[in-house]
Amino acid sequence: SRLLGGGERIATVEFAGVEGFVVSSSDTEVQARPFEGPDGGGAGDVVLTSDTGVVVRAPGAWTYSSINSITPDSGQRGTVVDITGVALFAGGSEVDEVRLGGVIVSNVVSANETHIRVIPGTENVVEDQIGNAVIILDNGQSVTAVDAWTYRIPGTIQSIVPDRGQQSTTVTLQGINLLGYGTVVSDVTLVGESVASINFQNDTYI
Repeated sequence: SRLLGGGERIATVEFAGVEGFVVSSSDTEVQARPFEGPDGGGAGDVVLTSDTGVVVRAPGAWTYSSINSITPDSGQRGTVVDITGVALFAGGSEVDEVRLGGVIVSNVVSANETHIRVIPGTENVVEDQIGNAVIILDNGQSVTAVDAWTYRIPGTIQSIVPDRGQQSTTVTLQGINLLGYGTVVSDVTLVGESVASINFQNDTYI
């Protein structure tokens, strides 16, 4: 109550040190829109200043959300991606969806206010494609990092020699981007069964 401090209107509003726009004001309710916050997010007071100069303050009442890192910041379908930041739920209670480069991820593995792990969805590109990372929350809010994710050209198996066999058969796979922009192949399956061993591997030959 008495938000106007004896005045007729709220002259300015600040969210964590950043000025906002006053939509409407009364002694019991103020509607305002925050402007873009600082890089890296941050928390602070909500400060109302009336046309009389009286200040009404709510300490620590506002936090700007921010995506601070995406690791790795490029990949393709199946890549495990970690998103870290500040107040990633933006006042909501859970993540509705995450988009990388405009494509909805296939799985949100885990999520909290500072860390979200996702698996990107399928996007077939013929060259590197840069786009935004967007977290959409259950309250309708979203947190965005601009040009923060790059879809890379997906790997392709071009040949399997021989293409049939049994236990202990030596099989050679050739193609492009076989490591999926990683450094090592952790598993190979043939007809759903993991192979006994991986004897040699690089980006074009396994």
